Amino acid sequence: GSMQPAALYVPPSYQPGHKASLVVLLHGRTQTESEILAIKYFRQLSDATGTIIIAPYGRGDIQYEDPAPADVYAALEAAKQAFTIDAHRTFLVGYSMGGYGVYQVGPKRVQEWAGFLAIAGGPNNGDRDAVFDTFTGKPVYIVSGVRDAVIPNSYMRFVAQQLRQAGIPSAYYEQAEGTHRLSTIYPAIARAWNDMLRGIK
Repeated sequence: GSMQPAALYVPPSYQPGHKASLVVLLHGRTQTESEILAIKYFRQLSDATGTIIIAPYGRGDIQYEDPAPADVYAALEAAKQAFTIDAHRTFLVGYSMGGYGVYQVGPKRVQEWAGFLAIAGGPNNGDRDAVFDTFTGKPVYIVSGVRDAVIPNSYMRFVAQQLRQAGIPSAYYEQAEGTHRLSTIYPAIARAWNDMLRGIK
């Protein structure tokens, strides 16, 4: 019942009445909703693809467990009311803790999403059954840095393999020499983002 903040970025190309793609962006641990949008990388992707981004606050570092999903979907509804959104190009994207959050939040109302992008984050054991049961037919884009010491690259490869074995379309993007820092894996993120927006499975 408390008010929760969200950050918003609208690309200059947006025109009311013309459908725009939308990304709901989940931030990492120790970040806030404003900090992840203050970093230039997601704004650059927004400008390049005409995508509106709304970033809800994840209630600290609770890994987007309840009641955080309610905040995420409240942010989604607020964006849909405020802007002309293309329902076929609405995506859930997360980085680090937010990457884990994609797999916690997505299954709650999977019909809302055209696809998912998880950057340096995967499903917890408790999330896997819900993901495998609900993500069928929804593309998942996975990004990892080869030298990520926080979320090991081997784990991210394993997640991609598990999704494919479950029949979930997934694409894996690996950044050579990339670490956990967004700046080091940005080229892989940009490739995944662009494929996601183009609907490449």
